[in-house]
Amino acid sequence: MQLDLIKPNSSKAKRLALHIRRNLISKHPAIIIGEDGNAYLFMPMTTNPIAKTVRLKKNPNPHPRTSDEKSYIIFRMRANKKSAFSAPLNWTLSPEDYRVIEEYARKKIK
Repeated sequence: MQLDLIKPNSSKAKRLALHIRRNLISKHPAIIIGEDGNAYLFMPMTTNPIAKTVRLKKNPNPHPRTSDEKSYIIFRMRANKKSAFSAPLNWTLSPEDYRVIEEYARKKIK
């Protein structure tokens, strides 16, 4: 599977209930915030602090590799085909993290 560079288009997109799926191309989890036709709009997650990342209050992964593993979200909306994502993961965001991400999604997807 190859990464298709799909430019996010929020003008026709609709918001979805926030949920987490694994991106099958990057192998990283992603928070799905909306959909645009046959593409998901998402925010990537990582365990490394890099540019434009915000640390989540609580790691949503129920089985982290280590007990003190941190989780970060990259505040950049991206898009990719729905076929590039797994089924929804059974991960849960803390209420504080959910509010922050929901606010971002509200700004990006009208």
